[in-house]
Amino acid sequence: PKQTLKARPSFLQGKKVLGFFGFIAPHKNVEAVLDSLAKLPEEYVAVIAGGERDKEYVSSLKQRADDLGISSRIHWEGFISEERMGMVFSWMDYVILPYTSVTESGALHLALGHDKVVLTSRLPAFEEIAKEYACILLFSDTLDLVKQIRSLKEHPSKEQTLHKKIDQFTLARNWKTIGQTHVSLYQRVAMR
Repeated sequence: PKQTLKARPSFLQGKKVLGFFGFIAPHKNVEAVLDSLAKLPEEYVAVIAGGERDKEYVSSLKQRADDLGISSRIHWEGFISEERMGMVFSWMDYVILPYTSVTESGALHLALGHDKVVLTSRLPAFEEIAKEYACILLFSDTLDLVKQIRSLKEHPSKEQTLHKKIDQFTLARNWKTIGQTHVSLYQRVAMR
């Protein structure tokens, strides 16, 4: 469900917010969010929202943020309840899913369902969605990610086009459409 809540906490006011959403685990490659943030101007900040499955990994991420000098630009939100999900997504300008492996991503569907511009690593599951719907941006590495983020700011029409494609994606993949597709399929099979 789309929510247009835009009331950001004061520390996010006037900032461009990179978001990560989902359980924090090594294969999610949250380092890419931190590394890209370090290469972007001070107006960019990050919200890392997700449960901590691997405390050592999260500690290493916080240490990396310290080493990069960007700790003050990162808000660690922790696990997000379903009741707070819409609000937290509303804080984010761009959701980044820099995974090293994935077969399906609930976080991607949630982000698109909240009408967020999503940038993902180049993996077959994401490439398939990008090819079919053109509603997400793919990146190869941190430098490519930074380039794409800068491009979105410099070319607002690119972001507007993505939002139109996101609408098409969510319409094609909502429960009502999927249900109608299944009913139609069963009717065709039953008529044979």
